[in-house]
Amino acid sequence: MVARLKLKGIDGQPLEMTTAAAAVGTIRLATADDVEQLLTLVNWAYRGKQGRHGWTKETHLVGGLRTDRESLATLFTTPQTYIHVLVVDGSLVGCIKSVIEGDIVHIGMFAVDPDKQSRGYGGRLLTCLLTHATQLSCSTAVMTVLSARPDLIRMYASKGFLDTGERQPFPPRSAAMGWPLDDVPLQFAVLAKSL
Repeated sequence: MVARLKLKGIDGQPLEMTTAAAAVGTIRLATADDVEQLLTLVNWAYRGKQGRHGWTKETHLVGGLRTDRESLATLFTTPQTYIHVLVVDGSLVGCIKSVIEGDIVHIGMFAVDPDKQSRGYGGRLLTCLLTHATQLSCSTAVMTVLSARPDLIRMYASKGFLDTGERQPFPPRSAAMGWPLDDVPLQFAVLAKSL
């Protein structure tokens, strides 16, 4: 079954994406009403006990929360920032954030409920975000991944995201990002893909 996803661009005009996978669940742009569900989802996927088994797991590397309520709420008033969410049977099961800067889309906060992974939800969210970015005239997608996660870097490479060799330091200890568990400083690997 083919379905159309209707999104709004930065000018408020509708954007449409056709996808055969949309038959299960709906992808839409998040609103401020989604903050509580996003907070639960993102922290569960990245830092929850169950997160140890999901593809976004960081519990062996980073302590604390992945995000907080204030940081999430701020995203809804930040220009050129979008959060796509996947809702299945009324529950928010995945999200992915994009920030548009000129012709570059920066991807982050990519999470799928660990209990619902390996069902194609992450791929659908990424495809939707990249389609949206292309419709907004982006030519490059960039994301950062903990360099201590070579498995994740390889997985993104299979999706066309190549390691640029650039490294960025993990931010200082904060309630909004957590902190490294070991004394070894963590770094982000910068990955990029041409659109």
